[in-house]
Amino acid sequence: MKWITTAVAVILAWSGAAAEPAERDMTEVTANCVSEWPDDYSMQKYCLDRNQEGYETASAYWSTSGEGTLNIIGPSFRFCEGKWGQQWEMVAYCMQSEVDGAKEASTLLKQTPEAVGIEIYAKCKMKWDDQFSMIGYCIDRQVSAWLAMNE
Repeated sequence: MKWITTAVAVILAWSGAAAEPAERDMTEVTANCVSEWPDDYSMQKYCLDRNQEGYETASAYWSTSGEGTLNIIGPSFRFCEGKWGQQWEMVAYCMQSEVDGAKEASTLLKQTPEAVGIEIYAKCKMKWDDQFSMIGYCIDRQVSAWLAMNE
């Protein structure tokens, strides 16, 4: 539905653009792993390996998203980086949750008439800003209620 694309683009334009992932600070990452596992070198290595995997996954989200997509989802990615810092496995998990929330929101809004979808999206976006995991949850609740009331 064209109206969904247009409404989402207009409302999300408030978010601004984001260009690239944060830098990985190996000093901080290593210190965190050593602190968490002070007497266990195998767990320190495991911690470092998981962090590396997370960083590679997070970097892939940035590099595989087109510029238009980053204008929309980039602020959500920045939210994840800000929330989890150098815990890159958690940053990557958070980013996946944001992508899933954006997809869910798009799918759910297609079940409503144009005016209702715009109203629901605007309300949820206003409440949750750039957190698409929460926007998706909000839209799910609103669309489910609207559908139940209009069967």
